[in-house]
Amino acid sequence: MVRRAVTSVFPFLWAIILAAVLAVSETGPAARAQAVSGGPPTVVSGPFDSYLSPGSAATILPYRKRDWPGPGDGIEQDAGQLPNGAVVNAFSTAPFGTFRLPNDGGDIYAVLRSGAAVALKTKDGGVPADIYFCGDNWVLWGADARPIWHSTVANIYQAPSASCQPASRTAPAFTRYLEETMDVPFMGLRQGTQPVDTIVHEHYDGASVAQARGLERMYFGKDIGRYRWEYWAPNGTPRRRLACPPLAYSVPPLPGWVMTDCRMWTNLVPNTTSFSLATYGWGYP
Repeated sequence: MVRRAVTSVFPFLWAIILAAVLAVSETGPAARAQAVSGGPPTVVSGPFDSYLSPGSAATILPYRKRDWPGPGDGIEQDAGQLPNGAVVNAFSTAPFGTFRLPNDGGDIYAVLRSGAAVALKTKDGGVPADIYFCGDNWVLWGADARPIWHSTVANIYQAPSASCQPASRTAPAFTRYLEETMDVPFMGLRQGTQPVDTIVHEHYDGASVAQARGLERMYFGKDIGRYRWEYWAPNGTPRRRLACPPLAYSVPPLPGWVMTDCRMWTNLVPNTTSFSLATYGWGYP
């Protein structure tokens, strides 16, 4: 779940690891490209909620998560769980208040009955309307997330509404993930490096790493939510001088791949406007 915003936030799934010696366990459906009928999924609560959001959308946040300073910075990303169980992960620009077009946006995450965590929809300044991820949804990780790589191929199509109509042909997205405690650097209201229980998510825009032309890698911290996003491409060129510090697993999936964009949201700044996700003005469905 990522995207290319006019504010240069980043790309999400436009048709969008480590060395091959890592053990990867295959799970999930086989890749396919076929017409499917869709519909909104059933959202439930589960232990993975704490990786998607630190708490209720109604909570006035004790701080805002701003990206590390550098060229094109100034994006705040905060998350909260809505009453229907879905999580709104908002991207806001100055003045960092309620949802404002065209530059503000976000992703909607959820845990489904299967135990998988997924992205249900996305929005940014680069598109005129919300985009819903249908079929298998944009899979973040499965119920089997552990300290070893697991993988699946999610078959996804995009639709303009939560009904996932009109149905369309799916495209395969090789996905892998693992859960591990890693050392994460912070700045602002929290200083230094701290251990964070993290799920690393990798989403490729093809049925395998070798077939893909883009990778989105994301880091979700327990009781923090998503705190890092990266985009990689074979023989790519960085879109700007990147301000992301080194982090575990932030490596090319294959030789020749280049990180072309990233955001690191562990710059904690004061919440001077009593902001909460309940007042952001964008949610699900």
